[in-house]
Amino acid sequence: MEESLFLKHISECLSCDALRHSNLTGKKIKKVAVFGGSASEHLEDAINAGCDAFITADVRYHTFQDAENRILLVDAGHFETEVPVLEEMKRRLDSLFAGNGDKTEVYIFDGVTNPVNYYSYLERSPH
Repeated sequence: MEESLFLKHISECLSCDALRHSNLTGKKIKKVAVFGGSASEHLEDAINAGCDAFITADVRYHTFQDAENRILLVDAGHFETEVPVLEEMKRRLDSLFAGNGDKTEVYIFDGVTNPVNYYSYLERSPH
């Protein structure tokens, strides 16, 4: 997949209106490392594994520099990269509890707990 289409795909799949990313490498995206939440310390692991892109969150400025010309590094947001796994986690916990005869119920909060908000000048209303 072309890098720009890949970024659009991530944005749509994670419902992210804003992504931070390193400079484009000019390479097609074929292999991707994904680590929800904050895991930019695994950048070298993703590169050594032959990945073309690494999606995580909370990436520091110099880490984007470390990625240059080696991998497309994408910061998709801490909340945004963790929320997609909640349904699967609930399913697994429900199964574990049921298998142990435990009647514990697991709930997923249906509100938004993301403390980060984004401003886009493109969304401003006309004067």
